[in-house]
Amino acid sequence: MRLKSKESTTMMMSKSSNNIKILLVVCCWSTIILIIGPQRNLSEVKNYDVPAYTAASNLLYNNSISWLSLLATNTSSQQQLKSQLQSQNHHTTKQSKPKLDSPNTAVIISSSWIPTHPSTDMIDTVLKSVRNKLIGLDLETTPIFITVDALPSPDGSKIKMIDMYITNLYSSYLLDPQIHLIVNQEHHHIGGSVWKVLQQIKYHYSGSIKYLYYVQHDFEFIQQIDHQALVETMNRNHNSVHHHEDNNTDIDAGVNYILFQYKYDRKQDKYSSSCDGRNKIDIIPSTSSSSSASTTSSPLLSLSSNKYNISSNLLPMDASPAHLCRSCKYSDNNHLVEFDWYYKHIASMIMYKRPPEGPMQFKAQNSCDELGMYIYKSNVYALRHLDGRGTTTVIKPE
Repeated sequence: MRLKSKESTTMMMSKSSNNIKILLVVCCWSTIILIIGPQRNLSEVKNYDVPAYTAASNLLYNNSISWLSLLATNTSSQQQLKSQLQSQNHHTTKQSKPKLDSPNTAVIISSSWIPTHPSTDMIDTVLKSVRNKLIGLDLETTPIFITVDALPSPDGSKIKMIDMYITNLYSSYLLDPQIHLIVNQEHHHIGGSVWKVLQQIKYHYSGSIKYLYYVQHDFEFIQQIDHQALVETMNRNHNSVHHHEDNNTDIDAGVNYILFQYKYDRKQDKYSSSCDGRNKIDIIPSTSSSSSASTTSSPLLSLSSNKYNISSNLLPMDASPAHLCRSCKYSDNNHLVEFDWYYKHIASMIMYKRPPEGPMQFKAQNSCDELGMYIYKSNVYALRHLDGRGTTTVIKPE
């Protein structure tokens, strides 16, 4: 009896030892994945496999498959599991909100806690400006993603306010087929929130999205922007090679990023300080913009009813023909980007929980010519800053 008991104890200890080894392998691989993250080199950036991740999560929870058993399976079992994942993905992830018909542009509006929450008045204003001022943007097909970031640290009163804000957003936009609300359960900052949406766009829209507007929740478009003209400009100026008399050549990165301004930036860079020649691109108005302008009043005539009391004494009433100026300045203020370019650069950040303008501005300082960044210019500022953090009382318009 003692011999059998001893053998049984030895077998149990052996199994425990094997489980501990497997657990250590899991921990080591998890640590490596967390440390390495996406590759810095843009050529090595891989598409995040959203459907596989979703299917794996569903399969693990629904069928009670543990991570340890996954690691313990042999090659043939892994192939079988892969087939199960694909089957699970086919039956689950496709049963989602109906897609819009092949849009070529998407919009991300990021939001986080501000003192005027739970009111949605400020983001409502910004969303309305997106729909009214981006002339030529297809309002029936363009998906608009509104992200709501979690607080960086616990705060009882703020948590209640932002929770009510989320409820109010759902009350306003749940049945709107264009609006998709992305609510973070932890603090992701701008970079993490944008990266989360980019992955979803990459998967759900099958490559149809070519352009993207990133908009902040307190930057309102106040000038009519000819969306179609900007897209056509980006198409015309896409990766060209210039040959010089001295037999040297240089590659023009094209137009990948267009920044909209809300004030004059005195920090001029080497291009925007002399916007001429190759550093200037004229925007040819589209037909949709011309017809809209004839029936729409000046975008600045409503400043007298400015509900946020933002000073407007620097804003002229008549907009000159818009043009683009090459720039080395990257900002997280509202901008239009070429989607694939943006996806690769955001993916290369590695640490997503931060504003992209930090690492992107560092890139611009070192390889500005290779980025293709421009500033949208006319004698009317394109944006008005509603100052989300500095505004404590929302004044309803009359």
